[in-house]
Amino acid sequence: MREDIRSIQQDLGLTVIYVTHDQEEALAVSDEIVVMRNAAIAQIGPPRELYDAPVDAFVADFIGEANLIPCELVAVENDVAEVAVDGYRLSLPARGLAVGPGRLAVRPSRIVLDGETGFDATVAKATYVGVRIEYSLQTSFGSIFAVADDVLNPLEENTAVKVSFKANGPVLIPPD
Repeated sequence: MREDIRSIQQDLGLTVIYVTHDQEEALAVSDEIVVMRNAAIAQIGPPRELYDAPVDAFVADFIGEANLIPCELVAVENDVAEVAVDGYRLSLPARGLAVGPGRLAVRPSRIVLDGETGFDATVAKATYVGVRIEYSLQTSFGSIFAVADDVLNPLEENTAVKVSFKANGPVLIPPD
């Protein structure tokens, strides 16, 4: 189907508007996506931009699965924020946010488990799904979801781990 839509668009020199509620399909067939919320535009952009840099929690969760993690912006200088999550500190683009509460949108595949630094979590559930392991992690601020490709060395339930993020992992979004 993806090839058919692109072929029609190229052959006729038309802009094709395709409406779908399937987020993966939208990411696969689109050059640009318009995310709507309550009959208003929530965000417009190329698929990768919406996935990697959602403007808020709605878009983050709508375009793929995202963990929404509370954080504190402890300092902001030159649009770079020093962010704290349960004692773990990192620097991120501030995206117009000021010192105070914020949230991180983090894709499950961009979570690093059992590194040397990070915040504390406990493996609540580990589920083997063939090509990866899916983890439910319990933290001081609630549950988060992570996936890992290492199916040969799964973490056991009730294991204490340090949780951090890949370099392209977290994105600051406004608090509720």
